[in-house]
Amino acid sequence: MERRRDITEDDAPLQFDGLLAQASATFIRATAHEIDHRIDEWLERFSTVLGIHKAVLVQIDPTDGKLEATHQWVEGSVLPSPLATAAQDYPWVTSKMRSGELVVLNNTTLSKLEFTGAI
Repeated sequence: MERRRDITEDDAPLQFDGLLAQASATFIRATAHEIDHRIDEWLERFSTVLGIHKAVLVQIDPTDGKLEATHQWVEGSVLPSPLATAAQDYPWVTSKMRSGELVVLNNTTLSKLEFTGAI
């Protein structure tokens, strides 16, 4: 009988790649009715593996160019963001996303002024 070894930091890329393959297969098979549920499910799974406490999925509306937060997952003790105002709360995110940059907020408890650099 073979013993399983503990997952190490070196295994993280492999674990992530496997998770990405599973997510891809899930979305390929999902019906239109299931998509929202699957997005929520996979936000949680990716967040858990990556050690993220809150994940918000934001898209750019092609008709008016505004950001719209569509899905989020938060760890048990973390307060969720109101999705209706998530994009407006951090206006600089729009320009970052339009230029194709990944946006990561390490501390979402900072005030809006601190995020915009006004302080």
